[in-house]
Parts: sequence; structure tokens; C-alpha cells
Amino acid sequence: MKKDNITLIGMPAAGKTYLGKKIADELKMRWVNLDIVNYRDILKNGNENDYLKLEEKVLLNTRGKNNVFSCGGSSIYSNNGMNHLKEISQIIYLRLPFIIIKKRLGNYGSRGIVKSRNMNIKEIYKERIPLYEKYADYIVNCKIDSTDEQFKKLCKVITSVILPIFSPTIAN
Repeated sequence: MKKDNITLIGMPAAGKTYLGKKIADELKMRWVNLDIVNYRDILKNGNENDYLKLEEKVLLNTRGKNNVFSCGGSSIYSNNGMNHLKEISQIIYLRLPFIIIKKRLGNYGSRGIVKSRNMNIKEIYKERIPLYEKYADYIVNCKIDSTDEQFKKLCKVITSVILPIFSPTIAN
């Protein structure tokens, strides 16, 4: 199957939504937010597993071509969902140092982050890194807190590696 989509994964506050929209505009692709399930609303009537099941359903129902998908940070907990995205897209992990994620998140408790066993943000970060790396086709490694830097690095990966394997209609 041809992979003619781009999927962005990474920690909450890594820039998946902002950069996804910006890249989609730049490449004349469609931006699709896959982080559409409201975590806090689910927890009012259910539990974390209910949220993860809904998130997996969203991932498994993702279709189309010429899209930039921005995933929720916890998408990587769904092996089936991530394998489906790997079949239809090139997956880019937006990796940032913990200190930047922590700074951007601020009071992460109000954000609604899926976590295992009441973990703190550092523990969540450490748990997720191997999963993001497992599913990533490419890693954009940013060392400073600058979305402009992230955008430049993301563009470089996309134009030098990903666009050449896409159809010519996307590359113009």
C-alpha cells in the first residue's frame, strides 16, 4: 500500500497540532486532527481504558490520502492503531527534551494526559519515548524551545526524504 499521508506523533505540547496545520498548508495537503476524543469527558463517565479504546477506534478508522494527521500523545498505546497509521502514512516523531515539554505543559494536570498508574509527567515521558521511537519512520529532534526550529527541521525531513516517495501531485 502506498503511504501518501504524514502522521505526527509525540508528547503533549510537542507541537503536533500547530506544526501539522502549518505543514499541511505548506504542502497543500489536508490537516486532520486525530486527537478528537475529549479525555476529561470520558473520565467523568468511564475510565482511562474507555478513552484508549475510543482513541484506537479513531486511529483504525483513519483513511484518505494527501493528509497530515496530528495524533494525541497517547496514540502510541494502541499497537493496532499505530500499525494501521504506519500502513497508510509516514510517521514522524517530534522529539523534544523533557525540560521543553515540561515548560510548554505548565500545569499538565488540567490538560488531561493519559497516564499509567498515577505517574508524574517525567515518568510518562520516560515510558512513552520507546513507543514513539518504535513507531516512527523519522524523528525530528529539536533541542531548543522554538516551533520555528521544529518547522524548519520538519520541512527538511519532508522535502528531502518523504516527498520524493509521494506522488508527483503532492510534490509541486
